[in-house]
Amino acid sequence: MDILDYVASLLGGLINAPVASAKGLLRLAIKDAFPDKDDLNDLLLSDYQHVFKTTLRARLDRVKFKNIDAIVTKMEDALGNNQSLLTMMRV
Repeated sequence: MDILDYVASLLGGLINAPVASAKGLLRLAIKDAFPDKDDLNDLLLSDYQHVFKTTLRARLDRVKFKNIDAIVTKMEDALGNNQSLLTMMRV
């Protein structure tokens, strides 16, 4: 499992969507934030935090999800709480 899969699984649970759908939403949000990035597995944790706060938030708002602030906060908290594990996943 890579970081993208982990955060997609987390997002899917938070928005009650299949992991594949959540992963697609995340990939689009990442491409919005980093249009020149070819390898999405090459993102830093700080890049994911940026995506959560900006483009993912905007995409969730566009499709009228409720509690966007809570979703983004839970995503950021999970990233921070599991930073060591996620860093090891990159190695």
